Amino acid sequence: IVLIIRGFFNAAGESCEVGMMQEWSTRERQGIMVGFQHTGYPWGSFISGLITTALLSAFGADKWGLPFMIFAGVGIIAWLIWRGMCTKERYEKYEADCVANGLTPSLEGLEGGADNTSHAKLGDILKNPNVLIFAFAAFVNDFAYAGISYWLTPYATYIGHVDTAQAASLGVVFTITGGLGQIFWG
Repeated sequence: IVLIIRGFFNAAGESCEVGMMQEWSTRERQGIMVGFQHTGYPWGSFISGLITTALLSAFGADKWGLPFMIFAGVGIIAWLIWRGMCTKERYEKYEADCVANGLTPSLEGLEGGADNTSHAKLGDILKNPNVLIFAFAAFVNDFAYAGISYWLTPYATYIGHVDTAQAASLGVVFTITGGLGQIFWG
């Protein structure tokens, strides 16, 4: 249940990731950077599923907590690298380099704009039918994703009596179609 609750808050994380990719790229290159970020998700999930499968195959089903520990460690290391690299000084240098090379800094012209001063309340936002429909669609999508990412592996393991390593690999099959779609649909 905790994984499902966490899954519902992934959308906020996704927005932060996309915003970060755009913030650190010129306006002329923001589309390709967001494309890289979106392509990285299914392939990263696929690779992590293969690593989980390999770990469970090598160490056995009773070591199921090992992938959680390894991926948490990788996440902490990645965060520390990001924290060390993404400083105000580096960002100011990035903006100066953009201008020097004739490119548009990603946040140019956004300081103090009308869009940045809006403080609408959630109820007012949800009165907009376009926002409400999107929020409902996002909820349904997150619920389906939580079902695939959480329930498929335990279902295959405990109901289907599939080996835990095989169940872990089955749990990432959907990322193959998502990854290929990111490449070919674009």
